[in-house]
Amino acid sequence: MYRELNIKKIIDAIHLLSQRINDRFPDSNLLKVSEELGGLAQKTKDNIYSLNKPYIYFRVSFILLVIISIAAIVYTLSLVSVNKQDLNLQNIIFTSEALLNEAVMIGAAFYFICSFLLFFNGHIE
Repeated sequence: MYRELNIKKIIDAIHLLSQRINDRFPDSNLLKVSEELGGLAQKTKDNIYSLNKPYIYFRVSFILLVIISIAAIVYTLSLVSVNKQDLNLQNIIFTSEALLNEAVMIGAAFYFICSFLLFFNGHIE
């Protein structure tokens, strides 16, 4: 329920607290501490916004990887020639096993890159 902090509300609360401290104790060090805390909260807000920007290099590299993978699969399939002599059960099983292995490995690589991108963008803890 309360798993996220709203930085705007935190800054507003610190500002309100600083005003109350200024009204009651205008010459105290507590006012300096609250002002420093307000500055730190503002700096944290700026850091949060800079970290939440999308990483364009990761996205472009992921798209390039997908394009290269698709091109490699298409190129490989274009080189395959099927002879009637090669259509026996053993060759079909070996070929289907190799294709399944490649599909699983490419899927695992895409899953890893997607989770890597989500981790860097802060969607996964």
